[in-house]
Amino acid sequence: MANKADKVKKLMGNFVGASASVAVIATVASFSISVEANFIDVTVFQNKAFYQLEVREIVEIEGSGEIPEDTPEPVNTPVRLRVQNQWDDFSLPLIYGYNEGFIEPLRADQQYTLTIELQQTVGWTSLDTIIFDTDPETAAVISTIEETTSPLNPLISFDMDIFTQDGGVPADAWYADIIYGQVNERTLLSVGENALSFPDLPHVNDDLSVDVIAVFGEEERSITSRVVRPTEYVNASLDLSFPSLSTLRVDTVQDNGFFQGEYIVRLNEDATPPVEYPMTNTTLDISDLTQGGTYHFEWLLRYSFQGASKDVLLHEQTILPIVTPLYVLSIFDDETTQSVELTIDNDLDLDKVELIIETTEATILTMERISFTQDASYYTLTLTERIPLQATVKLVITQAAPYDYPITLQTLVFQGGQSR
Repeated sequence: MANKADKVKKLMGNFVGASASVAVIATVASFSISVEANFIDVTVFQNKAFYQLEVREIVEIEGSGEIPEDTPEPVNTPVRLRVQNQWDDFSLPLIYGYNEGFIEPLRADQQYTLTIELQQTVGWTSLDTIIFDTDPETAAVISTIEETTSPLNPLISFDMDIFTQDGGVPADAWYADIIYGQVNERTLLSVGENALSFPDLPHVNDDLSVDVIAVFGEEERSITSRVVRPTEYVNASLDLSFPSLSTLRVDTVQDNGFFQGEYIVRLNEDATPPVEYPMTNTTLDISDLTQGGTYHFEWLLRYSFQGASKDVLLHEQTILPIVTPLYVLSIFDDETTQSVELTIDNDLDLDKVELIIETTEATILTMERISFTQDASYYTLTLTERIPLQATVKLVITQAAPYDYPITLQTLVFQGGQSR
C-alpha cells in the first residue's frame, strides 16, 4: 500500500475538471474513478483499417481534505476494441493511454462497426463507436515512426512505415515529404507497403513533419500527414570518475543555449529512495559512498515547458564503488630509464590501467597519461623519461563496461629513487 503522500500525488496527477491546488485540512475528500475512451481517427482501406484511439482512467475529487488511507488504487478495468459486421465479430485488447494499429484482414466492400468497450460486472459497456465501409478509395496512413537517438546524441535516425492505396482513379505517383530542421526531402512511394529510413540526420529541437502526397496529373493532393516531437537534443556531455574509492566526481559540459534549466544528479543505493543533487557548478563531488554498494545514477535537465516543470533524462548508469583491492605498485630506477610494475587483485575485470603524471611549471599544469601493458599477472610500464621530482603520480584503473569510469587507486608525490 502506497503511503498517503504518494496517493495524493498520483490522484492529483490524473485530476480532471477542477483546480489542482487542493488545501489539505482535517476533513476527508471524496472521489470517484471512471473510464473514458474515444476514437482519434480511423483510416479505412479495402481489406484493413488503421485505428488511433485513447483510453483514460479519470479520478475526480470532490471537496478538500486528506485522501483516506484505505483509498483503492485505480484498477485498470479491462478495455477492448470490438470489430463487428454481419459475418465477423472479434475483439482486440487495449491499454490505458494511446493505442494504434491495423485491423486485418477485413472483407472488401463491407460495413463494419468498431466499438471501444469496458468490462463491467454485468458484461461489456460501450464507450465510443464508429461505423465505416471498406471501399476502394484513395487512402494512406503513416502507421509507425520510430527514432534512434538519445538527448546527448547529435545525430538522429528515423524509420517509418507508410501504407498507400489507389482508389477508382489511380494516382500517377505517390510521395512522402519529410521536414525536420533544415532537412526537406521528397521520397517516391509505391502503392502498398513502404518502409523508409532516414539515417544520421542532425539532431535538433524541432518537430518532424511527414506528409503523404498523391499526384493526379498536375494536381498534388495531401492524403495524410503526421507531426511528432522527437527526443529533445541537449548539447551537453558528462564524465564520471572516482578521485577516491568512496567519492564520485561528475564533470559536465552544459547546454546554455536552447535550454534554460537546472541540471540535477539523482543517486540511490540499491532500493533506497533517490537523493537529488542540484548542480550549481559544472563539477559535483558526491562523497562517502559505500564501497561495494550498487548505485543507480541519473543525470537530468529540469526546465519549464508550457508552464509546467519537465525532466529530461540525459544519462543513466549503474555505479559500483569498488572495495579497496590488494595491489603493489613498484617504481624502479636504472641508469637510463624508469620502469613501473603493478600487481593487482585478479578479481577485478579491468579494461585499462594508467599512470598519470602531473607536473607544474610557471603555474601551467602538464598531464601525461600512460597506459600499462599486461604481462601474465603483472602490468608493466617503461618510461623513456624519468618522473620529475615533486610530480604528482596517480595510479588509475578503469573497469570493463558497464563500470567504465576511471578510479584513482593511489596518488603520491614522487620523491625520486626506488618506490614500492
